[in-house]
Amino acid sequence: DIPEEHKPLYQKAIAEHWGEWKKFGSEEALSLEEPQQARNENGSNRFLPSRFVFREKNVNVRTEANLARVNAKTRLCAGGHRDSDLQTGAPQTDVPTVTRTSPLLFFIMAARFDWDPVRTDVVSAFMLGEEQPRDKPLFMEQPPQGLPGLQPGQVLRIVMGIFGLATAPRQWWATLKNALLRVKFVSKDDKQFNLVQSLVDAASFVGHGSHGTLQAT
Repeated sequence: DIPEEHKPLYQKAIAEHWGEWKKFGSEEALSLEEPQQARNENGSNRFLPSRFVFREKNVNVRTEANLARVNAKTRLCAGGHRDSDLQTGAPQTDVPTVTRTSPLLFFIMAARFDWDPVRTDVVSAFMLGEEQPRDKPLFMEQPPQGLPGLQPGQVLRIVMGIFGLATAPRQWWATLKNALLRVKFVSKDDKQFNLVQSLVDAASFVGHGSHGTLQAT
C-alpha cells in the first residue's frame, strides 16, 4: 500500500504521465454519448480495461545512511491481453532484439577505431510508435482512479502505441528503424554517412563512409 503521506507524490506522477499521453496524441477522448454507439458499431470486445502501475524508484537504494527522497513514478497500462485482434494473428507483435554478441563487437570496434560511445534513453518510447492500421478501432476504459480532466464514463479511442498493447513494441521498432535509416549522420572528420541495417542482427545498424570505411555502429 502507498503510505498516506506519499499519495500526493503519486497524484503528481499521474498528472505528469497523463500529460505525456496528451502530448504524443496517444488517445482521443470520446464524449459521454459516444461509447455506447462505439460498442454497437464495433462490439464490446474492442474495449480494453486499464490500470495504473506505481513504482517507487528509490526504494532499492534507500538505507539508513542514504535517505533518498521518494521518487514516485506511474505508468498507465491498457489490458492488451484482451485485444481481440490477437486471436486472429493479424497484428504483428514480433520485434528484433540485440544479440548477445553485438554489444561485445560494438565495444571492440569502439576501442579499435577510437569512437566515443554514446547512449540515450527515449522517454515514453511506445507512444512514439507508428500507428498500426486495424480493421476496427480499439478503445480503452479509464482506470478505477479516473483520469485528470475526464468525467466518469468517458472512454478513450487508442490512436498510437501505448503501454500494455502487444503491438506497441513492433510499432516503436518501426519508427526507430525508419528514423535510423533516414537520418544523415556526421563523422568526426565532418563526413556525412547513412546507417544500414545489419544482415546478421536486425537490431544493429552500421555506417560506412564514402570510401567504405566504418564510421559507426
